[in-house]
Amino acid sequence: MFTNFPGCVMSKKVVLSLGLLLISLTGCVGDESLVNTLDRAFFSRTGRFLFSSYSSVTMKEIHLGLEELRGKKVSIEGRVIEAGKHQTFFIMEDDSARMLVVLTRYPNVLPDLGSRNGKIVRVLGIVGNGKKGLPIVMASAIRTVSDEVPGQAASKG
Repeated sequence: MFTNFPGCVMSKKVVLSLGLLLISLTGCVGDESLVNTLDRAFFSRTGRFLFSSYSSVTMKEIHLGLEELRGKKVSIEGRVIEAGKHQTFFIMEDDSARMLVVLTRYPNVLPDLGSRNGKIVRVLGIVGNGKKGLPIVMASAIRTVSDEVPGQAASKG
């Protein structure tokens, strides 16, 4: 048994495994693709960020502050109102505005995106310019916040 610390008893395999994990994580923090991959996976499961700092903004803030936000990582939340038939985009809205969310850079395939219509989702992505200079968000992770479409719960009873 490994007893270098008072009150702590661990096997050599556990200590070695933890050490290798720590070395691999700290050695890879500078690798943006690994950090982004871990952030996307963590965000998709929990709705929170692990390493990076993303600004949580409203869609109106993106429309009004496009020059400052272009190329920045943001998190937006709203209701899906329309999904593209080829699963390449969807439109969402919050109380302030609507936003086109582009999925062409999204690393995962979203099965039946249309089934998310009306549901509340949180999107992690980068602000960019669409056609005619309008802002878009290029999604890198999506999390469904509410599986229940607003208004359906009242109609069931």
